[in-house]
Amino acid sequence: LITHEHGDHIMGAGIASRKYNIPIYIAEESYRAAEHKFGKISPENLIFIEGEFRIGEGVLVTPFDVLHDAERTLGYRIETPGGKAVAIATDIGYADNTVREKFKDIDVMVIECNYDYYMLMESPYPWDLKARVKGRNGHLSNNDAAKLIRDVYTERLQKAFLVHVSKDSNKYSLAMETVKRELRENSIDLELEVATQTEITSVWEY
Repeated sequence: LITHEHGDHIMGAGIASRKYNIPIYIAEESYRAAEHKFGKISPENLIFIEGEFRIGEGVLVTPFDVLHDAERTLGYRIETPGGKAVAIATDIGYADNTVREKFKDIDVMVIECNYDYYMLMESPYPWDLKARVKGRNGHLSNNDAAKLIRDVYTERLQKAFLVHVSKDSNKYSLAMETVKRELRENSIDLELEVATQTEITSVWEY
């Protein structure tokens, strides 16, 4: 499932598809914007997203548009036949009502914690890049991610993965502590895990 065409989200997709003979699900706008980066994809493994669809043994995938400065950017809500649900949004400048709706009544959430505002402002990035990152079509800050988790939280939610953490304008520990503080202040007890850029997460079951 491809969110958008930026290089850090697609560079391994074509290789994985060819090596393991697996399909790529992607918005046509995203594919056309970066077709040359995928390499040759078997026609049966290139599937353009046009609405919700099912994978495998009845897993329902509901794509939804999010605000980001790509040709088109999607988040995904994934529901199993057994009733479990996860919502994912990894590049998102602002959590609008669509995002909030898709993140309601889920068991697991995967949400961007890209930057800390003060670290971003003090980073070596040029000003136009700083403005892009913190804009409505940029990325989600630690504080905004924490507030989103707070706002959509129900007792059904078991865990939140904090992802897409910048190496230049954030720290894993800072993302974790910012979210923990917001949840603590609102008496929310929720398991959290930060996904790093260089390691896979552990397998989580419940």
